[in-house]
Amino acid sequence: MTSSTAERRRGALALFAALAGAAVLPGCAPAPRVQCDFTPLTMGEEVLPAGPVLVAPTPGTMRPVPLDTVSILDGGLRSRVMVQSVTAGRTAVGNVEVGARLMNCTDTPMPVQGRTQFLDEAQRPAEPPSAWQRLHLPPRSFVSYGEVSVAGPRAASFLIEVRRAD
Repeated sequence: MTSSTAERRRGALALFAALAGAAVLPGCAPAPRVQCDFTPLTMGEEVLPAGPVLVAPTPGTMRPVPLDTVSILDGGLRSRVMVQSVTAGRTAVGNVEVGARLMNCTDTPMPVQGRTQFLDEAQRPAEPPSAWQRLHLPPRSFVSYGEVSVAGPRAASFLIEVRRAD
């Protein structure tokens, strides 16, 4: 191979490397596949889902708390974690089995905790709240949480609570 051929190859490799580097500039990088849009949650009045809610005995002293869903207790998490789904069903012996899929909307790992309160028809505790479970949310990904009641048919509704892990 002559020196001019070797120089042309090095020049071609340098050009290829420069073009490859330009393709991954921050403005040209593809958007993450999973994205969160908190706009509907922050615009205007909060819309309560259909279904049971906890209300204060004195009107106006507490915002209604929807049941059969997830309540994010830590205000700092409300713009970083999104609830993707909530499921519930009865086991063969009548206990309530609940689940939630949470999305970490940030680029950093996030430890959180979840627990469930099961309530009877009168919205009284059907059993003590479950123990807090530690969940590790990798960046821009989902994690599933689940719990099963022990109160049998007495458990009529539930509230999954999520907070920042210490």
